[in-house]
Amino acid sequence: MCGIHGFNYSDSKKINSMIEASNSRGPDGNGSYSDKNITLGHNLLAITEHSSSSKQPWILNDRFVLCYNGEVYNYEQLRSDLKSDGETFETDSDTEVLAKGLRSHGINFIHRLEGMYAIAWYDKHEGTLVLARDTAGAKPLYTYIKDDKLVFSSSIKSLSAAGINLSLRPNVKGGLLYPSGWQIGTDTYLKDISKLYPGQIIKYRLSGLQKIVDEHAHRKIVTVDKPTASGRNIDYEEFRYNVSESVKMCLMGRRPIGLYLSGGLDSSMILHELVQYQNKPKTFTTRFQYSDDGRRPNREANSDADVAQQLSKHYGTDHTELLVTEQDYIDSFEDTVWALEEPFENKSTPAYYVLNKIVSENGIVVTLAGDGGDELFTGYRRHLAFSKMHPDELRKMSSPTRFERDSMRWFPSECLSNDPINNILYQECLGRVADDFLIRNDRLGMNFSMEARFPLTNRKFREYALSIPSKYKIQNSVTKVIPKVAYKGLLPDYVINKQKTGWSIPKFFLLNNNFRDWAMDILSPNYYPPTESLLDSSKILDLFAASSRDYRASQKCLGSIAFKIWAKLFKVSI
Repeated sequence: MCGIHGFNYSDSKKINSMIEASNSRGPDGNGSYSDKNITLGHNLLAITEHSSSSKQPWILNDRFVLCYNGEVYNYEQLRSDLKSDGETFETDSDTEVLAKGLRSHGINFIHRLEGMYAIAWYDKHEGTLVLARDTAGAKPLYTYIKDDKLVFSSSIKSLSAAGINLSLRPNVKGGLLYPSGWQIGTDTYLKDISKLYPGQIIKYRLSGLQKIVDEHAHRKIVTVDKPTASGRNIDYEEFRYNVSESVKMCLMGRRPIGLYLSGGLDSSMILHELVQYQNKPKTFTTRFQYSDDGRRPNREANSDADVAQQLSKHYGTDHTELLVTEQDYIDSFEDTVWALEEPFENKSTPAYYVLNKIVSENGIVVTLAGDGGDELFTGYRRHLAFSKMHPDELRKMSSPTRFERDSMRWFPSECLSNDPINNILYQECLGRVADDFLIRNDRLGMNFSMEARFPLTNRKFREYALSIPSKYKIQNSVTKVIPKVAYKGLLPDYVINKQKTGWSIPKFFLLNNNFRDWAMDILSPNYYPPTESLLDSSKILDLFAASSRDYRASQKCLGSIAFKIWAKLFKVSI
């Protein structure tokens, strides 16, 4: 895990500023490269090897230069393949494997990668630059393009450090309530700043900044209904094997690993497989404090924590339970916005920030999480509704939600299967999962120099999951049938039979006077006056003031709160 930065001109002072702004993404070292066509910079967090063997930018033959962020999980197999072709290696680094693979095979080599990555690959002789992002969208990569000027980075903070004025995109629409921080596809809230879509590969000719390649690394998903040797339609042993292999893949490296144990089915599956490889793994979860007046959290708020506690005893993990208070929530809100670098609307996000902080203080450098399982195996009520629709009606749908509707512009249509529900699930993986869940965990983790990994989003596992017909994922109005059946008798029944609750803060966090007094100050017109051209603060304040007993109404104001904090912290011109 690292940070990568660069621009299509020479300026050593500016690249140093960008590197410094992203120090938390790579505290183990940094480096830069510059010639007349380009300047590249790198922050290093050494995970799979020592920093001395993976220092970047990585230069080959005084011609090729690589800056790379992430992990190539199958790099040992790729190294073996390259050795068979006559390639030699001097280190145990995945960086060297990636560099020499790109030199030998060009951008086609990216299609062979299993892992999470953001790549910058410069060819001095051709005068070209390749930028690429992993197919899950786990690693961020932003670009600023104006006229013939290109600046790219893993971080918006670093773009700002490069002297780029952060101004709001003109077509962002204001209103009573500001929209969610989720920006699906290539859009951001900022003018001239975009992000690569998950799996996107762009090749620029630096002279004149001409885009000569724009493609994706996704493969066609083939959904096939085929009976197994046992006569069953689903081979549940094969399913468990694929989960196990994906977890194993994410254990590469030499740094301490911790699992976010939510108590849900997905993180429980990962734990079951994790203990096959690690003795007494470290697990972490949150519990929410009662209010000062004795009010209990809403019923479901601590139900996952209760299950996680039982699971930790069942599997003998080294378990840490973090108590999150309403004051913790308030105190971490601005820090959360700063770490995420974009506005958010998810009410629980500040609690994730607190959890990441504690995990880091426990010496963890690599985290595992169960994100993505619901989207692959139908974990939500909307998926149940889709299963009851006529196939023709499903095919006519542009998308299930506004988030996926936005993703349709970028979805690789040639990868669609013959299963309309699986196609929707795939869109959710490339939309909601990539631009909310994964980016949230990456940013919050990297704020504390931790790498987040997601076994259920690995490409190989995703392709396997989407090859299973959706009719086996939902049966008799029950969602997530496949993992429930596969792990029946292996996971405790209280996990298999548990109703999905979602990880959420207690309702009183948004209804107590401390939070409301704090929020009222931010929602006032004087907090950051430039935002008043977009937000009608008086109406928002009226709504918030009237919602002292209305949790949903209070929740609706969170987007406005996060947006105003973000605009002020990042000095966004509006």
